Order: sequence, then C-alpha cells, then structure tokens
Amino acid sequence: MLLPQTRVGIAERRRPDFVAFVPLQYWNYKWVAIQLDGAHTEDQAISDKQRDTDLIEQGYEVIPIGPTQTNYLREVQRLVEIFEDWMNLAKEKPSDIAFEAEVSGVESDRLPEM
Repeated sequence: MLLPQTRVGIAERRRPDFVAFVPLQYWNYKWVAIQLDGAHTEDQAISDKQRDTDLIEQGYEVIPIGPTQTNYLREVQRLVEIFEDWMNLAKEKPSDIAFEAEVSGVESDRLPEM
C-alpha cells in the first residue's frame, strides 16, 4: 500500500509524495520514498536533491517517477515490477536479505527438553 505525504524525519522539510514498506521477509522491509517528479525549475531540482538526501539519511530508497507519453502508467507498472522482484528475494536469494539479530538473552525454563 502506498502511503501519501507521510512525514519522515524532521517535519519542516518537504515530504515525499508516497512511501511504501515492501516486505522482504518476516519483520524485514525495504523502505521506499516515491517522488512524482515532473518538469521542475532549477531551483526546484536543487530542493529535490536535498529532499532525496534527507530521505536516504533516514533509511529510504528514493525512486523518482516522471510522466511519460502515457502519463504515469508505464512508470507505475515498472514500480510494481520492482516491488515484486524485491518480495521474491526471500524465495530466490534469502541470504541477500537476511540480517543478523543479536540475542540479548534466553529464558531457560521456556526451552524445550531434548
């Protein structure tokens, strides 16, 4: 699900047009900021670059989408294909998305007897 105009980080900065949290594995998501970028002025391009840098610092991958001859249709189709590829990584290459989790402790009375 795409979430529109979500606040990310410091509230005074420009917000992304949409964010998505793409499930890669149980409790492991790819954070994506989607920008609907049309024809912008040079000043706007500088602002967009700063916005993208801020989002990357917050842990998001930024994907800009611009209108084509068919408006945003082909670009959105491409975005859905990217999301599907990411969601299939758990089946195809689980070691590419696995992450190391530190165990802080165990409760011995909850361990099964061997």
